[in-house]
Parts: sequence; C-alpha cells; structure tokens
Amino acid sequence: MNYTMEELLPLVQMLSEKYTSKQSTSISENLAKQLMGAVIYCMNECCSDTKHSEIVKVLSAKEAYHIGYEKVIQKTKEALKLYENIMAEFKDYGNRCYYDTMVKGMPQFFLYYDAKFNPQNRILTLDYPTPVPIHKLQGVDVIYEYLKYIWKEQRILSRYSEKEVRDKLFHYYTGYEDMIENIYEIFKR
Repeated sequence: MNYTMEELLPLVQMLSEKYTSKQSTSISENLAKQLMGAVIYCMNECCSDTKHSEIVKVLSAKEAYHIGYEKVIQKTKEALKLYENIMAEFKDYGNRCYYDTMVKGMPQFFLYYDAKFNPQNRILTLDYPTPVPIHKLQGVDVIYEYLKYIWKEQRILSRYSEKEVRDKLFHYYTGYEDMIENIYEIFKR
C-alpha cells in the first residue's frame, strides 16, 4: 500500500464532513489524526488479505478504504458472533479478572466501537491475559484475536469439571479469585 498524502487527505476530509454532519469545515488536530488513523486502519484491512495482493495494488485509495471499511464491519460482526458463542457456556472459574473482562468489559466494546471514525481504537484494556502477546494489534483485530484465544481456552477447559479447574487454581494460589493470570496456563502445568 503506497498511497500519497494527496490521496489520503480527501478521505480524511470525507470522514470529517460526515463526523461534523457538514456543519463545520474545521476540526481539531487530534480529531484529524484520529480520522487519518481510521483511513489507514481501514486501508490496512483491505491489504491484509494476501490472496488478493495483486488486486490491491491497482485500487485507488478511496476503493481500498471502502473495501477495508467493509472488512472492518464484517470482522466486527464475526467477533460479536464468536463472543455470543463463547458466552453461551462461559465459565470464569471464580476469577474476577476473567469475569470482569468477558462479562462486563467485552459488551462495552460492541456497544461503543466506532468502525467509521475510530476503528483503530480497541476501547478495552483486556486485563485478563492471553499467553500469546496481542498488544501490537489494534481495533477489532485485537478483539477478534483475543476472542479466538478465549474460545479455544474455554473449549479445552470444558473437558474438565469446574471443580477440577478450581481445585487446580486453588492449589496454585489460594487467592486465585483475585489473580490476574491466565487460567489455562496455570491449569496445564
């Protein structure tokens, strides 16, 4: 993806007009940076599919942005569906951090995620850790990868009774309810 600033600025202008409902011709520097980040994030989403890398090379900046934006919307829908599947049988095993992240925090992402004006913002701190670092990802990408990990973790742990998991956690640390560590990493030891 090699677009010039001259190709990107009209996209930022388009977003700023939508953001202000064409009521203002000026926006703050911070908002301009946020909107430029939105354009770049969506364009990166367009280019993330290596199967179509040759096609991406011939797209205009506007086409790449719009394709990427649609991919962001689609990924958000897939992440929500995955979250709903996880929550159908979710067990926090008495760990507050796991509960707070998945039951209290995650719905906030889907409620407040702004795919149009701030898709690069992941909104959540994701306090419950994953063993694989995902901090370099942004926006819905980090949420989707996080949920894929949680889904795998829940599937593996569901092979054991809740009592077995809690007993293993208790033997690891008697105050496991308040720890901020990955449960599966402890359980597999």
